[in-house]
Amino acid sequence: IICADTMVLFKNKIVGKPQNLEEAREWLMQRIMKNDNDVFSLCGTAFILKIYEKNEKNELILKNIHEEYVETKVWYGFYDESDVNDYMEHYKERLLAIAGGFTVAGYGKQFIHSIKGSYTNIIGLPVFEVRRAMKKLGIF
Repeated sequence: IICADTMVLFKNKIVGKPQNLEEAREWLMQRIMKNDNDVFSLCGTAFILKIYEKNEKNELILKNIHEEYVETKVWYGFYDESDVNDYMEHYKERLLAIAGGFTVAGYGKQFIHSIKGSYTNIIGLPVFEVRRAMKKLGIF
């Protein structure tokens, strides 16, 4: 069993999914850059791997567990309000399903300045780290 959840921090505050498009716009407007190091977000994913096996009574018994937290720093932003407008027009209501209202996938990648850490972490699941944990637990 793999369980994972991701959180986004911006300006030292946990940012969830925007409640509406006005809130999304407000958050995105805060990401207009004044310089290349101006806009920074932290993405963290905690995941747990649980390995079960059946005993002689055909009951599932927990055999092993692995817990890990993966952190990725992302520097991104918009040059001006027209970038925010273009971004919002492209994603529309889909922004409401994205933590922080910003995604690096697809159209959003043009606003990425740099990434320190796992790219797959910021798009949903830190695949390298999960695979490494699975190898450690003898799954691969």
